[in-house]
Amino acid sequence: MRLRSTATPLAFACAFLIARSASAYERQQHFGLAAGGALSTTDSVPARAGIDLGLHYTYGLSDAFNFVAEVGAAGLTARDASKAPPPQPGVVGTGGVGLTYIFDVLRWVPYAGVLVGPAYFEGARVPHPFWTPDAQLAAGLDYELSRSWAVGVEYRQHLFVSKMSTYPEFTTLGLRFEYVWGW
Repeated sequence: MRLRSTATPLAFACAFLIARSASAYERQQHFGLAAGGALSTTDSVPARAGIDLGLHYTYGLSDAFNFVAEVGAAGLTARDASKAPPPQPGVVGTGGVGLTYIFDVLRWVPYAGVLVGPAYFEGARVPHPFWTPDAQLAAGLDYELSRSWAVGVEYRQHLFVSKMSTYPEFTTLGLRFEYVWGW
C-alpha cells in the first residue's frame, strides 16, 4: 500500500518535468485575408482615408520567427482644397516580404516585424503612376480560435523610401482572418 501512494505523485511529477519539444510552431503556415482602413497624409492633401484589403502568407522559421509575404491595395479618396467636390480617388498598392518576431505562442499571439517591397501609386493628385520602395513596420495580435483558424488585428506603418518628402505617412489598420496548417 505504501509503494502505491508514493508512486502516483512521483509519476505525476515526472510527467511535468520531462522536457517537451517546442517545434509545434516551427514550419507552421498561415494564409489569410485582411480588411480595414487606410490613412495617408501629405503636405498638399491633409488626409486621405480609404479602405485597405490584403492577402498574407506566413511560414514559421522557428518558434520565435516567421517569414511573411503580403500584398495589399488601398482605395483612397481626397478632396482637393483648391477645387470643389467631387472627391479624387486614388490607389496605393503595396507588397512586401520580411520577418516577424512572435512574442508568445499561446492562444493570444502578439508579433512585430519589418517588411520590404514595392509600392504603387495611381490616381488622385498623382500626375503619373509610379513605383517606389516601401519599408513597413508591422505589429499585430492574433487569437487562435482553433489549431486551424485564427483572427486578429494588424497595424502597418509604411515608409516610402524614395518619396518620403511627398508621401510621408501611410498607415493601415485592419482585421485578419487566417487558415493555419502544418503544426
